[in-house]
Amino acid sequence: MVKKAKRGQEEIVGFVLIVVIVAVLAVILLGFSVRKNSSDLEKGNKEIRQFLESSMEFTTNCTIGAINNYGNIGDLIKGCNGGESKSCSNSDEKVCKVLNKTMIGMIDTSWPVGEKYAYKGYIFESAYFADLESKASGKGLLNITKGNCTKKDYSGDEYIINDGDGSIINTFSLCF
Repeated sequence: MVKKAKRGQEEIVGFVLIVVIVAVLAVILLGFSVRKNSSDLEKGNKEIRQFLESSMEFTTNCTIGAINNYGNIGDLIKGCNGGESKSCSNSDEKVCKVLNKTMIGMIDTSWPVGEKYAYKGYIFESAYFADLESKASGKGLLNITKGNCTKKDYSGDEYIINDGDGSIINTFSLCF
């Protein structure tokens, strides 16, 4: 009788040992999975940051002030902050309209979105804040949205432009 009880205890100990080993392996695999996803997110944020930085330096066909002073996206965003009615010096087009058209073209070319692509949509927002610390009373300058964005699964970053006494925060998010 003692041998049967001892053998049963050995089987239970063996079973518990197998369960513990499987649980440890599951935790290790879960750790690798989480770590991999966060590095993909960081890579996405880095690419988005670089896109925002370089897009602010993109030269447009809108001149601001002098005839040969073609403004970049950053200049046009500041011009939009000056008022919706401000026009380009070389045409009757409004600065905000040129900005909107140019940003849509750049984003659509760089980040195609839709059901057949990795990204399902995007959101680009540009807003002026007099007080950057509290982010209170922001004035929306530009809001471009395309595709299906729930803001649940997304990767994004922001780029800040100093403008007078305040700051303009440009935010770009890609939705999965």
